[in-house]
Amino acid sequence: MKASIWAIYRSTACFLAAFACAGIANAQMNDAAEELLEFEPSISLDEPSAQDGRNPRFEFPTFDEPLPAYDECDYCGGDGCAVCCNCIPRRWISFELRLLWRRSMSLPVLVTNGGPNPRTLFGGERVGGGLTVGGRLDFGVWLDDRATAGIGATFFGAGEKQVNFDSNDTGEADIVRPFLQNGVPTVLVVNNPAGVVGNVTAQTTSEILGADVYHRRLIWSDPITRIDLLTGYKMSRIDESLVIRHRFTAGGTLFDGFDRFMTTNEFHGGAMGVLAKHQAPRWSVEVLGRLGLGNMRGNVAISGSDLTGLTNNASLLARSSNAGLTRSNQFTAVRELGIKFAYQVRPNAKLTAGYSFMHWKHVLQPGDQVNINLPNPQLILNDSSYYIHGLDFGLMWRF
Repeated sequence: MKASIWAIYRSTACFLAAFACAGIANAQMNDAAEELLEFEPSISLDEPSAQDGRNPRFEFPTFDEPLPAYDECDYCGGDGCAVCCNCIPRRWISFELRLLWRRSMSLPVLVTNGGPNPRTLFGGERVGGGLTVGGRLDFGVWLDDRATAGIGATFFGAGEKQVNFDSNDTGEADIVRPFLQNGVPTVLVVNNPAGVVGNVTAQTTSEILGADVYHRRLIWSDPITRIDLLTGYKMSRIDESLVIRHRFTAGGTLFDGFDRFMTTNEFHGGAMGVLAKHQAPRWSVEVLGRLGLGNMRGNVAISGSDLTGLTNNASLLARSSNAGLTRSNQFTAVRELGIKFAYQVRPNAKLTAGYSFMHWKHVLQPGDQVNINLPNPQLILNDSSYYIHGLDFGLMWRF
């Protein structure tokens, strides 16, 4: 009897304890639910905080937003320039040192030694195609914050190339200037052991300069590549000259003469091209292709004189039949190609290195205008293709 009463008492106590615990747990859960409903989060799922190690609203950018190029702004949150940086520089300027080679000048045979088997001392080959040092300056500004449209200008010079000749440096005792007299080979003796004492000097020069004014418009892009359309105005000028001079005495008479051939080629026209850029974190590469169409205005100026005693006569190759100024105009094309590699050294500065090539048609060169058929040489304008190419090393700054 006592054992049954004790069992009933123990069961009732356990039931009451379990009921009390369940009530307490239910009250705590209700309180927690009410607190959760009243909670206002400080961190939105749509706006992740930088405190959790993520950049706010980071995503792969498109060109509907400011360009994400690493080299165009300062670092942003330690992860480079993403769309969280609205800091694209609006202006750029660059200068390049250029190591250039140009198309050489073709010359007829102008100076030889005397004798039955003459050896050419000057002419009979192409001259003036060696290395020169030039420069190029490019600058511009974006017209909007998204870098989709801009304007710029480029100026370049290829430097002057000179070739000098002096017959005194050849060591030859017999020096002559050859020509054709009515189709018969003839020479003007400038120096020989028989009593003619003198020398011949010659010089060729070549100088190139140009400019572009252009509009730049984004036509295609992805996060690391962009292609721009370039349209604008192109100008270039090629100036070259050939001067050959003899000075000698024969029979007590002084002969001092020179022939000068000068050409200028000035191009003016419109230009259109494409500039493609691929961007890596610190490296980038640009490829340029551009075509200019317009007018090539050419001038040929031929002059000379021969002072014999006190009388000023016509020179050897510049006669009344070909001397003076002759002009020409030709519709022509100018082609330009280039590739440039860049390395980011500062957030707004990079070093560049590349290769460039320019090609002209219908260019007049002095050597092609020389006519050695005397006594009445005729000027026949002879034009040809012309080019320059070389290596470019520079610095670009964006600000």
